[in-house]
Amino acid sequence: MSTPAPAVEPRATALKKVVHKSTDFWLDDRDVVLYTVQQIDDDTEVYTMYGVRKSTLSMGSGILDFTFNTRPDVFTAVSETYEGLPTMQLVDDDPADVEMFLNAIYRPGYLQQEIDDHTDAELGLLRIPPSFPGVLRLAEKLDAPRGVLRSVAKAYQELWPSDMHKFFEREYALGARAWDNLPHMGEDTPLELDGENTSDISKYYPDPVTAYTLAKKQPAIHSILPVLAYDIAHARRPPDSPPEPPFTLFRQFDLTRLSTEDMQSIERGIKAYHEDCKDKFGFGSFMLVGWPVDRCRRSPYAREPKELTCFNGMQEFWARTVEPFLEPTKAIDLRSFPRSCSEPDVCASCASAFIQHLENARYAVWHKLPGYFDLAGYVDSSWGEVSSYAERPDGWEDLPTEWQIEITAIWNPEHAEYLRTFMENAVAL
Repeated sequence: MSTPAPAVEPRATALKKVVHKSTDFWLDDRDVVLYTVQQIDDDTEVYTMYGVRKSTLSMGSGILDFTFNTRPDVFTAVSETYEGLPTMQLVDDDPADVEMFLNAIYRPGYLQQEIDDHTDAELGLLRIPPSFPGVLRLAEKLDAPRGVLRSVAKAYQELWPSDMHKFFEREYALGARAWDNLPHMGEDTPLELDGENTSDISKYYPDPVTAYTLAKKQPAIHSILPVLAYDIAHARRPPDSPPEPPFTLFRQFDLTRLSTEDMQSIERGIKAYHEDCKDKFGFGSFMLVGWPVDRCRRSPYAREPKELTCFNGMQEFWARTVEPFLEPTKAIDLRSFPRSCSEPDVCASCASAFIQHLENARYAVWHKLPGYFDLAGYVDSSWGEVSSYAERPDGWEDLPTEWQIEITAIWNPEHAEYLRTFMENAVAL
């Protein structure tokens, strides 16, 4: 004999109950009913019912497997029933998320098809499929097989890889696609076209703010948090007033969707990121740690950078090609800094030192992102391919020792202090 929809806690005012059976997951061979409860207004609750099989759910969830199979008699005894079947409420879960999670369990290839539907032949995955946040939340909550988590996490990691060069390559490709699809930018270009700002290229990029909020709560994608923070920090924002043509392209973010704590962390991180970029990409830093004066081909007997024949040419080149990207009012994009130097007043050796210093600065700043944005607790020392002071991948050995110590200090401050003391003692000797 069927019974009414599962009861809820008594309330001061009785709520009207509306029962909705899932179209796709009210199966003929069902032997258990999962359900969600949503209050849609002051007097109505909607019960969404899923008639499914315990055996299939058990293969897709460690939690449900334990619930159904460890003491099946206990589960049956304590459960309310609906149409003669035991029920289980999924608390605080959205019906749409449950639907997508069941698709991931019941339908082989569902997650891959979702990825394929949002993938471009040239650019790869363009954005996170709308179903993935819900699948990820429930996969974490219900202890889904690792393959489900990996499939979803892989999509996020493709859009925001912790590998600096992969992120730069992807961002360059997205920017090129955005540029190709924009109207010709000139003095006669309208500020708006078909209701859209002609300078706003946000739609060509995935949304880092939504992903940041989710990633803070989901361990499977914690690794993307520093990249998301950088994505927010380095993107050019809309101007305060209507720009004069030719317009500067920008992206828009709704940071109000972040929690107050996260917004403050982002703001502090942007400030720390700017300050460190100003330091590491500064000409003074290059003179101090990046310019080996004994390699200059034009001044073989110089003892310091200012004595080099290349000094004035390098300083002028730096002021022209590096300093404009360090202005405090502008977002700093690590891709903006030059990757070549062919100044006639700078020898090939000094030019090579210039390029190496900028690459070192990019590398160091990228690997310090978790520190700037208070995210060291979400990722470990292997983030960004710097595993530890004991395992040095390509790029690490080229860094100035002080920069190596700064990166080490993010995860192992005691060892960083030891290294700093050791270095100071070595210099003193």
